[in-house]
Amino acid sequence: MRDPARTWETNNVAYPPLYPFISRMTHALFDLSWPAALVLVANLAWIAAVGFLLMIARRLRLDALWVVFLLLVFALYPVSIWLLAGYSDALSLALTFAILHLALGVMEDPSRHRALWLFVLGMLPGGIVLQQNMFELFYQRILQG
Repeated sequence: MRDPARTWETNNVAYPPLYPFISRMTHALFDLSWPAALVLVANLAWIAAVGFLLMIARRLRLDALWVVFLLLVFALYPVSIWLLAGYSDALSLALTFAILHLALGVMEDPSRHRALWLFVLGMLPGGIVLQQNMFELFYQRILQG
């Protein structure tokens, strides 16, 4: 029965379950405190996001000056401090950059292997709209030929 004093409802989309799962595994495997595991996962995800951002820049054939500018804006943007804290934003951003990198690759070479990875990776961040777009791309490119 619903508690009449409770006026709020839970939201399963705001915090995708991948970040707490990876953090809990890091906490258990490396015997870290819970806050340390959260920060470690966020920092590793930030490093992965930077790596995927560099791969996107290389795929777009940006000049070195633009790549430096892109990295400076990414690292020094005022909200970037939260990407290094114990929040799921860095992981969501890393997965989003990975999806964008794969999407650019599928546009260059629409093979079944790349489109399948794009579809699977598109499901990880938990974005409903993104999942729908990945399914439509997978359906159009692979299933319909």
